[in-house]
Amino acid sequence: GAKSTKKHREIKRCRSSVIASFPQDMGGSDEQTTTILGEFLPADYDKAISIIIDLLDCVKGKLPDFSKIDDNNFNLLMLEYGVVFGNYIEQYGLDYYEASIKAIEKVTQFTSCEFVTHAFISKYPEEMMKQMLAWSTHEHWGVRRLASEGCCPRLPWVMSLPNLKKDPRPIIPILENLSQIRAVECC
Repeated sequence: GAKSTKKHREIKRCRSSVIASFPQDMGGSDEQTTTILGEFLPADYDKAISIIIDLLDCVKGKLPDFSKIDDNNFNLLMLEYGVVFGNYIEQYGLDYYEASIKAIEKVTQFTSCEFVTHAFISKYPEEMMKQMLAWSTHEHWGVRRLASEGCCPRLPWVMSLPNLKKDPRPIIPILENLSQIRAVECC
């Protein structure tokens, strides 16, 4: 009907905007794509995150089973568009802690979100370290992986975490939990 035609036109317009934003010599920028995504998602952050989660639920059945550890397939979604969702959470969701935590937990089951958690740890250090500890016992390996990588204070591709550099003790219980799980690689 008319509603699906309008939605189809919006999708085509969004795709065209993303492609047009790619520099000719670079092939694209995650930040540019995130900004364009922000223009097409609802201004209401909770609604926007709901759309992203619905999309991930939709593609979940069409991709390899990410509930099992498989480093050969881990980057599959990330290479296509997974990083953009993490960037979106960081760029638009830093002031929406609860909704963002739920979104990070979902998105990291498809792609790594450690760069996102660093921004949240900087803003909400105590709450996030409690969350990282909870995630260290999560049933999904990607979430457990995030629990360690997401609080590593010296990752080279994300902002550092000076408080954890100075005092890494909050990380120890997370690593202890993970050491009890044989199949997880920690940072």
